[in-house]
Amino acid sequence: MPNEPKTFQSWLKNTWKDYSIMIRVEAADAHGNCECVTCGVKHHWRSNLIHAGHCLSARYMNSPVKFEETNVACQCRHCNMLGMVTQWRPHATKGAEDVHRRFLKYVRTTHGDDELERLELRRNTVKMKTGEERKDELRVNRAEYKRRAAKAIEEKGL
Repeated sequence: MPNEPKTFQSWLKNTWKDYSIMIRVEAADAHGNCECVTCGVKHHWRSNLIHAGHCLSARYMNSPVKFEETNVACQCRHCNMLGMVTQWRPHATKGAEDVHRRFLKYVRTTHGDDELERLELRRNTVKMKTGEERKDELRVNRAEYKRRAAKAIEEKGL
């Protein structure tokens, strides 16, 4: 296909971009605004002030929880960056710990304790395929993320 990414890292990056758009568009209200699950601030889904953040770290590019919808939700840039601090540094600031605690509460309330346990187990035990083995999977998923985003945009009139 023309203009397809060449490397596995490029596939992951481009797939994440489309996945993030899908997460934000599907969560947007009728005006296109997304609410941060950790602080409640609202920003338009196209704004660089709203992200698709992870509850459990997906720091590594090929994390098994990177594209798990129950692990990802809208977060304002500020909360997402603070949340990353708790995942990367063992001695995080109190503010960062509060953000992570609120995201955990959101996942428990929305999806249940069993789902959070499943995500933690998956993150800690599943070894993901890399390179050529996963490109086909990413190609299919990326097309689905684009389709879902386009459908949400059309349905919401965004």
